[in-house]
Amino acid sequence: MNGRIQIDSLKQDYISPLGIKYKERFDRKVSECAKSVLQTKHRDIRVSYRNIILWRHGFAHSGATGGNATWAEVVQAYEDGKEIVHCLNQSLVR
Repeated sequence: MNGRIQIDSLKQDYISPLGIKYKERFDRKVSECAKSVLQTKHRDIRVSYRNIILWRHGFAHSGATGGNATWAEVVQAYEDGKEIVHCLNQSLVR
C-alpha cells in the first residue's frame, strides 16, 4: 500500500476500483462509527486517524515526536484510528 493510507486514499485507490457499492458502504460505516464515538467519547475518529498518520510520517522522516501530543493522546488516537480500519474491513465483507 506504500503509505497511502489516508481516508481519501483508501477510498480512491483501494475501495473505488471494487465498485461504488463498497465505497458508499465504507463512507456510511465511517460516518456511523464517527457519530457514535463522537457522542460517547467526544472525539472524532477521522481526526485521530489523520493525526496518527501525520505523527508517524513526522517521526519516520524527521524524528519528530508528535509535537505537543502526550503519550495518552497518542494511545487514544491509535485506538480511535483502529475504528477506521474496522470500518474498512466491515465494508469489504459481503
